[in-house]
Amino acid sequence: MDLGSQRPSQLLRKMSALAANTQVANDALKRRWITRLPSKVKTVLSVAPDMALDNLAKLADKIMENMLTGEVAAVASTTQTADISDQLKQVTTELKELRLELNEIRGRTENRRGAWNRQRSRSQSRGQPRTPESPGWLCRYHYRWRNRARMCEQPCNWKKPRAAAPAEN
Repeated sequence: MDLGSQRPSQLLRKMSALAANTQVANDALKRRWITRLPSKVKTVLSVAPDMALDNLAKLADKIMENMLTGEVAAVASTTQTADISDQLKQVTTELKELRLELNEIRGRTENRRGAWNRQRSRSQSRGQPRTPESPGWLCRYHYRWRNRARMCEQPCNWKKPRAAAPAEN
C-alpha cells in the first residue's frame, strides 16, 4: 500500500482497517505507516516518537499540505523564469534592430562625407593647377605665408613686393 495522492491520515485509516483483523501491534503499524511517507515528513515525525498515532497522522497531513504549497511556488518560479526568458528575447531583438538602424545612420553620414569631399576636391581642381611649371607658381612657404615666409624652395616665382613710398605730409 502506497501513499499516492491520499493524505497520510487516510493511509493510516486504511492500514488500521486491514490490521484490525490481525494481531498487529500498534507500534508495528506505526513503523509500517511511517515507512510509506515522504522523507521530509518522516524527518519531522521522528522528532516526536512518543506522540499518539492519531496525532502523528494529523501532523503528517499538515506537513504534506505545506509541502504541496511549496511545490506550487516552484511552478510559479518556473513561470517567472519563462517570462524573464521572453523579455530577454524581446530585448535582444530590439537591440539587433537598434544596431541595424545605427549602421544605417552611419552609412548615410559616411556617404554624405564622401560626397562632400568629392565636391570639395572637384572645386579645388577647377582652379589653376599647382605645378612648378605653371606661371606664378609659389613654393609651399610663400604660398602659405606670403611676405612672412622665412624659407623658399626653387622653382618659386615669388616677387618681393615693392616697398611702399613714404607718405608725404
